[in-house]
Amino acid sequence: MKADVYRSSRHDILLFLPEGQPFSALPRDVLDELHSLQFYKRMELEPNMEGANPATIEADFDIHGYSVYRTDDFFGKSK
Repeated sequence: MKADVYRSSRHDILLFLPEGQPFSALPRDVLDELHSLQFYKRMELEPNMEGANPATIEADFDIHGYSVYRTDDFFGKSK
């Protein structure tokens, strides 16, 4: 499954959306919390991904239609 990944202007949050899903599908309170979003990349959700659990992301898609990750979780803690 492919996902579109966006970075929040807060720079500590990533938003995963199913490929091609518009922001209009997100609840207003989620958009407000994330502030402005910038496209980061499109990626394949694979079982061996580092920093992200694709099963969790896909479950979030099924439940909420989106998934939110802290960048520390995705990229690893800064030194």
